[in-house]
Amino acid sequence: MSDSYDHIKSISKEFQPTPPPMAWHRIEQRLSDVQSKTKRNRLNLIRFWFSIAASLMIIITCTYVIYQESVSPQTYGVEYVAEWEDLDIQQDYLYSIENARSINNASKFSFQN
Repeated sequence: MSDSYDHIKSISKEFQPTPPPMAWHRIEQRLSDVQSKTKRNRLNLIRFWFSIAASLMIIITCTYVIYQESVSPQTYGVEYVAEWEDLDIQQDYLYSIENARSINNASKFSFQN
């Protein structure tokens, strides 16, 4: 049995297998796929953290605006009048009650075909 073992061992030392060219091509393709996947995973991780940072900035900005609106007093419609204009209501037709009534009556009038 040792004779056959020595014979097989000598044959195996002389044997040099050569893989087909397509095997090397497939191995290189798998290696490049692994490298591109790691790059994609890294980019996805960076996008993930940037999206979290952007969301936090939006939340902080909205909170600040809402807080400032609630703290500051509402000044809508309250203005300081620098000077009152004296209007002679009875002589000025634009501001007269008769003009307002005639405009009101004219708005009630509807055109019919």
